[in-house]
Amino acid sequence: MQEIGARIKALRGKLLTQQQLADAASVSVDVIRKLEQGTRKTAAIGTLTKIARALDVSLPELLGQRASVPTGEADGGVVALRQALSPVDDLIGDITGEPITLDDARRAVDYAWSAYWGGQYDHLATILPSTLPQLRATMHAADAAQRSAVAELLARAYWVTGCTLVHLGQTDIAWQSIRLAHDTSGHGSDELLAATIRGSIAWQLLVQGRYDESHRVAVRTAETIEPPRGRSVAAPVRVRQPHHHRGHSVRPRAARR
Repeated sequence: MQEIGARIKALRGKLLTQQQLADAASVSVDVIRKLEQGTRKTAAIGTLTKIARALDVSLPELLGQRASVPTGEADGGVVALRQALSPVDDLIGDITGEPITLDDARRAVDYAWSAYWGGQYDHLATILPSTLPQLRATMHAADAAQRSAVAELLARAYWVTGCTLVHLGQTDIAWQSIRLAHDTSGHGSDELLAATIRGSIAWQLLVQGRYDESHRVAVRTAETIEPPRGRSVAAPVRVRQPHHHRGHSVRPRAARR
């Protein structure tokens, strides 16, 4: 794999000198020089983010993370995920995907999260492009009694997709996916799920180097779920357990950092 210094040199090409790049990134020219010479293998994440911005590339691109995930499947990979996250069902009046039962939807989402926590990102790139349309079709077909539960499942599916894409170096569509997760969670009744997804949004902003916005989103999210001032810490706080988690224990996890 090409080292980061070689990528910096290739990206700046003949358009920028080392000094011009350092000035544009507000970093020391000595850092640029040592990285390109290979005497320094990396730098602080904040420094790398500034260099990436000055070169007009994403941080994953600068770090050399792969831009594709060959899966061996015609309907899998990053391109298929991008398409699954950009539906035009409402524009053509045709729902892509076949609805599945609520139980099957739960199993599909739980399986996806299990694969995520197992680090099976390539496998997720194979299964998620078909899972997302199925869940959207299920939500479209759901009656009023089930719509909230299906919306929460679809939000969790968008969420795991966004987290997976971050690990695959696809920060642009990862952002699209996590925003879809947040918007879809609003059709459910689980306020804790919506708040947790906002925490994942803060993480994605951090990955993008948008530190101030990440901090503000995290603080605002904490404020929305903080008990009102004056409430006794001994007072019981009841959190309604989502319907699709009843019957078994749930350990909330934040998105993998």
